Amino acid sequence: MNVAANKHSLARRLTVFAGLTLFLASCRENDTARPQTSAATAASTTDTTTFVGIAVADLSALHEGTTPAQWQSERGGYLLTPFFVDADINHDSNHWCVRASRTDSLADGSRVMRYAYFYPPPVPASLELPVESDSASIVSHTCTLGAVWVESPSDSAGGRVLAERTREELIHSYGSITAAPDSFIGRSLTDSQKQRMRARPGYETMQLGLSFFGSAYWHVPGRWQRGPATIVSAFDADFHSSHKPRVVAFGFLPNAQFGITRFARDEGDSGVAEADTALETAGKLTRLDANVVRDFLALEHDQDSSSRKVAAIGAWLAATKNLSAERRAAALFAADGVVPDRLDGEDSHGSEAYGNVGVKFVHSDLAGSYNYTHELLEEALRLDPKGPIGVLATMEMLDRGFDLTGMCGGGFEDVIKTGVPFLDRLASPRSRAHLMFQLGDAHADIVALAAGEGGDYVDTADFKAHAPSARRKAIAYYRQGLALNPSSPEARAAWLEAWRLLAGMPPSRTHFFCVYD
Repeated sequence: MNVAANKHSLARRLTVFAGLTLFLASCRENDTARPQTSAATAASTTDTTTFVGIAVADLSALHEGTTPAQWQSERGGYLLTPFFVDADINHDSNHWCVRASRTDSLADGSRVMRYAYFYPPPVPASLELPVESDSASIVSHTCTLGAVWVESPSDSAGGRVLAERTREELIHSYGSITAAPDSFIGRSLTDSQKQRMRARPGYETMQLGLSFFGSAYWHVPGRWQRGPATIVSAFDADFHSSHKPRVVAFGFLPNAQFGITRFARDEGDSGVAEADTALETAGKLTRLDANVVRDFLALEHDQDSSSRKVAAIGAWLAATKNLSAERRAAALFAADGVVPDRLDGEDSHGSEAYGNVGVKFVHSDLAGSYNYTHELLEEALRLDPKGPIGVLATMEMLDRGFDLTGMCGGGFEDVIKTGVPFLDRLASPRSRAHLMFQLGDAHADIVALAAGEGGDYVDTADFKAHAPSARRKAIAYYRQGLALNPSSPEARAAWLEAWRLLAGMPPSRTHFFCVYD
């Protein structure tokens, strides 16, 4: 297994089937013109001793706002399981907080597995976290339903037939099959292109815009849209390459984020804005001509190895070589922000050109790129360790988790070791909040690794003893950060991680844990 990550989770994430999707005009239908069939009414008249009947009945129960406590009270017979890390749970969503499950044996000897997934509540505008009380109570009364999943093992012949029957019943309940809005990806395909695509795996699902884990092997697919709910059915001929065909019927709401790969914390434009502010500050600290500084920093947006950019960086480094230590540190910090993090793996000429002006790149075999080593950043910190550039350089290294080459250096331990004492050097509430969130993330990594997020690369026993303390510290740092700067874009992500920890779950991902293998 090859994994290359930087501040990204090593959790067994879902891989989303990617490919061109084909629009079928005949599958699209205007909701306003379509007859509105009541799925709830259909469910009440369906035989729930069959897979088809159970699927229709369970899908009709997909309503926004339903809590685990309500689900169990109204339906019963389900086992509630708090979130746990497991690579075998591939219902295209891995951030649920509790799962309701049951297995029914039918008269024909077949089995039906039934699942309902509940997710953390929406982030409140107030960013107020629940009090530290019974985590089970937090989960059962505040998580909300996001997905219902029904499946039954079946052989190829029987599976297709059952999938066809299921699709027909769902058409009866929900109306005509509807392609996803982005099924065409904005492209108009010619008849010859359509004909060629028919031979590709996943053609049936591509034409409906279905992009889920393993959906390239789905057949007899159906898709319906009713308000916020998306309903899907199919025969999965190659269940995760384990040769266990199955028929599936599932529905999901927006909070489940099905078909969406969950990623590193998205700070929107805030990360760019913070970097721009730091570079502008460094530029002023060089005390060079403002126009010269402005023109040089503008090169930051040219992420390439053009001779013009390389020459400009070389000239900047040469011109600032004899400045005082503090001014030279500022110039090096500014240059570090202008140098691109990566070059194409085929661009050995560009890497060599940068090396000739004193900027080092190293080749990453796994990423297939040349990665900048940030030696200029390290030198800036060495020249002005206790001054303003020392603060900016340390913050930049903390942001990177001390992984300066993009090949998994540093990690959460370095963030904690450096970040805790560094808090005393920060006066700005905004900067302190930013570091509080980072320290929360770093301690949350320990909880995540104890829960198995490190996969086969980590022995969970190495972290379990420290997890309770790390959980408490992470929650405390998140709370302090939210109190200092609740308006920050990253505050919403911090709230969610804190909520998960308060609810007794691991965070949604790791933040500074990294493996280069």
